[in-house]
Parts: sequence; structure tokens; C-alpha cells
Amino acid sequence: MLSLSLDTNSVTFEDFSEVENMEKLNAVNLTVSSSLPYKINAYLASEIQNSDKSKTMDKSIFNIRANGETNYQAFTDLVTPIILLDNQIAGNDTAHGIDLMLKGNIAHEKDMYKTSVKFKVEQK
Repeated sequence: MLSLSLDTNSVTFEDFSEVENMEKLNAVNLTVSSSLPYKINAYLASEIQNSDKSKTMDKSIFNIRANGETNYQAFTDLVTPIILLDNQIAGNDTAHGIDLMLKGNIAHEKDMYKTSVKFKVEQK
């Protein structure tokens, strides 16, 4: 048995100054029920683009980590997963918080940008 649920399908960073990092702690909360040990991966499902797709932002601006972890990780491409949590024990309704950060001091044109993150739970 394996199930995953998310508490939101949209996270918005408002008033990002582009100079300093901007964090959203517990931006997404995952609840996992698994009959076997598991790991949680995150994938960048689409480029970080403005609404008409004429501008693309560098992926390194968008960072992610499991709540409680020390370091953020940056996506390198649309294929390579980030392992958020590994060797999680089996159980029901296990909650995991995911923190997101926009990294400051990375040049890009001002606009409204969007992307999608895919979370994948794999049993071991």
C-alpha cells in the first residue's frame, strides 16, 4: 500500500526583492502512508517561465529541502530528481514539510514566473 497527499497545489512568492533569499518554510506538506520503507524525490516538471513563455529563469534560483534539513538543493534539469528524504520507515499518515527558497543575487528579468514541482514517493 502507498498513498501520497499534498496540502496545496500552489505556492506564491510575493514581493521577492531579488537581492536577498526568500524562504517559505513548510510551503508544501506531504502526508505519506506506506506499507514499506520509502524515499521522497522532487522533480522540476517544467522550466521556470513567464506566462507567454518568452523568458526562462535560471533553475538555480529555485531551491528545495525537506523541513529540518540543513541545506537547500537546486534543480539542475528537468530529469534529475532531488532526493528530499531517503530511508523513511513504513507507516500511516506520516507528515513531511517541504521548504522552498528563491535565491537572491541571480540576475533575471522582472516578470511573473511559474513552474511545477512533481513529488514522487518510491517504496524500497
